[in-house]
Amino acid sequence: MPPLSQLPSSFEMTKNDSESSIGASVRSYLLPFVRYWWVCIPFIIASSYYKYYQLSKLPITYSSKAEMMLMGQLAIAENSYYREYHANFFGNEAELMHSPIVRDQAIERMKALYPQIVAKGGWANVQAIPRKDSSTFDLSASGNDPEYTRLFLDISMETYLSYRDQSRKSRTDLTLNQINIEIARLEREIQNEEDEIQNFKTTNNVIFIQEQASSASSSLVGIKKQLEDRYDQLKMIQLRKKNEQKTAEVTIPDDTLTSDALAQVNSPMFNALQRMQQLKSEQARFSKVLRDVHPKMKYFENEIKQIETNIEVYKRQFITEATKRAEVLKVEEKKREENLNLEIEYFSTLVESKEKECVELSRKLGEFERMNSRLERKKQLRNQKLSSIEGVNFAKNVVVEPISIVKFATPASAVRVDLFKETVNGGLIGLGIGLSIIFVFSRWTTTVYTEHDLPINDKAKPIAYIPRINFHKAKGRVPLLTPDDNRYAFMEAFRNLRSYILADYPIQKNNRAQFISVTSAIPSEGKSTVSSNLALLFAYSGHKTLLIDADMRQGTQHKSFNLENKKGLTELLQGKIEIKDCIQHNATGELDIITRGEAMMNSSELLLTNYCRSMFKEFESRYDYIIIDTPPVMATDDVANLVNYVDAIFIVARISLSTRKTLASALRMLNTRHGKIGGFVLNSCDATSTDYYRYKYYGNYGKAK
Repeated sequence: MPPLSQLPSSFEMTKNDSESSIGASVRSYLLPFVRYWWVCIPFIIASSYYKYYQLSKLPITYSSKAEMMLMGQLAIAENSYYREYHANFFGNEAELMHSPIVRDQAIERMKALYPQIVAKGGWANVQAIPRKDSSTFDLSASGNDPEYTRLFLDISMETYLSYRDQSRKSRTDLTLNQINIEIARLEREIQNEEDEIQNFKTTNNVIFIQEQASSASSSLVGIKKQLEDRYDQLKMIQLRKKNEQKTAEVTIPDDTLTSDALAQVNSPMFNALQRMQQLKSEQARFSKVLRDVHPKMKYFENEIKQIETNIEVYKRQFITEATKRAEVLKVEEKKREENLNLEIEYFSTLVESKEKECVELSRKLGEFERMNSRLERKKQLRNQKLSSIEGVNFAKNVVVEPISIVKFATPASAVRVDLFKETVNGGLIGLGIGLSIIFVFSRWTTTVYTEHDLPINDKAKPIAYIPRINFHKAKGRVPLLTPDDNRYAFMEAFRNLRSYILADYPIQKNNRAQFISVTSAIPSEGKSTVSSNLALLFAYSGHKTLLIDADMRQGTQHKSFNLENKKGLTELLQGKIEIKDCIQHNATGELDIITRGEAMMNSSELLLTNYCRSMFKEFESRYDYIIIDTPPVMATDDVANLVNYVDAIFIVARISLSTRKTLASALRMLNTRHGKIGGFVLNSCDATSTDYYRYKYYGNYGKAK
């Protein structure tokens, strides 16, 4: 059997083939706002009314305007320059204008200058706003009395300028005081440094120390060179000793000794060798004509042996003399090595002593130079402080205030509040509050509104969309489909579901039926309506179909088809009746129905019996398709027990009722039992929504002309 995921492209069920996934996601976000827009109405009304009531109770206020400008500041010092203030200056000065200290001083001046106006109970607030692209402040004052408002604005500007001038002078006085304190401290430190230098000179002759350090340094260099020379000589002796040890381990061959003797041409050994070679030559010449026993040949042999004996004596004498010479050289080298070690020890001690002397002299010179350096730095710092006093005095007495009044306060005029505009703004605030509540609620809840809210994966995808229809709620159920039903959108949705199943589950050559399970995660999601109408659509298409109400606790198929419920699936599984006794026929002729029978709570055990397996085997040989209305997955374990019998499980999800959490839990439970998930059937879709727009065309197109 092919898996449900491998569908022919002609039967792929998509929400809108022409729309992108981004657009669909946006609609899923907007749907809660469209559905719950009415939540914003009470917030809009309440906020608008509150704003209107608040403004209507406000007293009449008056406003006065003024301007202040930032001028350039001329600073004359050692190098003249013209400086402009930075941009953040405006924000700081605006905060100063609004500060309580300026306001309190302005109120005190008003009381002192205009007691009659203050006695009327006037009040005013000043606001300073820096003008963009300009070095100007726009000042405004609002109050309950026009004259008080104008005067308070003028006095506030004068108080602000006076406070700035006093602050500048107080800062310069404080700066001068700090500089004088710093200069006094530096004077004391300079005096201490000079005393310390004088004490050092008293105990140390600086010139002599400098000359002595130079001499010690030169002497140290010469001693180190001699020490290095002694080390080199000692290394040469040690290297020669190692070579002689290696030579002594090797046996000197006789021919080497003979060669050494040959180097001495006048030696007896040289003469013996020449005589032996001469005899050997004559012996070889006579051996050609004489036998070995001839007296002449015996003579040659005896002479040669005698000479060889003499040569051996000469060799022993040569070795003895060479050994004596080597011993003498060893004794001399040992004495030389001892002398070198003594000289190295002496020079090393001398170097160590000279280095200590140089270090001590360098320390004294370094200490003297550091004292001089500290003294110079402190003198320079004192001179800088003395120079800064002149600049501070200049800033205190000469510098002109950079801010000046450009336009004094204008006569105050009444400020009229636009009630309509403010009321609309209040309504917008209420609208924002309502939209925020809807957004938070939509993100907090997991209710399914569109197919994008489903827990979709590779095995569970939406494959059918059942539109919401109106029905008599007093009867409690949706009327079943008829062949000439005028609910065209409803009919077409089930036809699409039937086509999907027929495409993926065709009838095989052995006429084997296909078992289709229709379930839901929780009750009231419409699984019974979907299973009954799906069975009818199969029967209308000429397929022999069986509808089994397997919800043995709360099944309602007998009510949907107006059938008796005395003999049903419960009695059949209990073995009280046979299959033929519980099958009821529908008027279509191709649809048989097995109702639930008597309600019972332990239905899960009945589905695990061998009789249940044999029953499904018999249904397989009788029918083309078997539709099983199973209980909700999260309510009972019946669906999990049926997974081995069915070929596909379709999960019904109801718009605005099902939740993503319960659907995901149902999927996990079915996957744990290795259930064959066919997909989601989305029930109660809004045909007027853009997500399911195609259903609104069925109403007109479905009518025959």
